[in-house]
Amino acid sequence: MECLGKVWLFDYTGSGGFAELKLWNKVLIQDLLGIYLPLVLYGYSIFMYLTGCILFPRGIASTRFATVTAQGEYFRVLIDDIGYYLFIFFAVIVLNTTVLSA
Repeated sequence: MECLGKVWLFDYTGSGGFAELKLWNKVLIQDLLGIYLPLVLYGYSIFMYLTGCILFPRGIASTRFATVTAQGEYFRVLIDDIGYYLFIFFAVIVLNTTVLSA
């Protein structure tokens, strides 16, 4: 790798450039499968569980962001106002990053 300004680029003209690129690809795939994918699945499972098992049968769940606020109300009952605001904060982070990455 060589530094060009603020960016690191692989040297494809050398003999080891392509091998370094393949190794770096392995690191990226391990990062995706080991960290990102489990966190996304865990984050989505919280929303699916709350909506499908708790809110929908009671007629509380609606559509889009109203579902997230209804789920936040569930945490407000359990943990008080801090639970509601933490849930909304993490819901925005999880849902926005998964929509952008998809």
